[in-house]
Amino acid sequence: MAAQQQQQQQQQGIGAIPPSGMQQATSIQQQLGQQQDVDPVQRFKMLIPQLKESLQCLMKIASSNLGHNTAIDNGIKANDVPAQRFDKSLEEFYALCDQLELCLVHTHTHTHIHTHTHHH
Repeated sequence: MAAQQQQQQQQQGIGAIPPSGMQQATSIQQQLGQQQDVDPVQRFKMLIPQLKESLQCLMKIASSNLGHNTAIDNGIKANDVPAQRFDKSLEEFYALCDQLELCLVHTHTHTHIHTHTHHH
């Protein structure tokens, strides 16, 4: 999971920050973290692309492993490329699902409380 976070940071350009700008990057990340705590809908919107990417990766690994195992079962010498860890990808996917669920529960609770305060 840490590897994916590093990859996402590099894609967002965070990994390219020189050491002198690290404090600024940290404060930006803290501000984003505070906003995410305050706005679960925004956090949900940010997690959806990560979930999509995780699912794509999971399916690619499953396909690769299935092809590799089929080749072995058919007696065809498969290349010696080590099989990718399906369980790790699945765990990452479910972790993102859990985070999305928490965002939805938090949003529902907040909406429910907000609705009841306006009725009374």
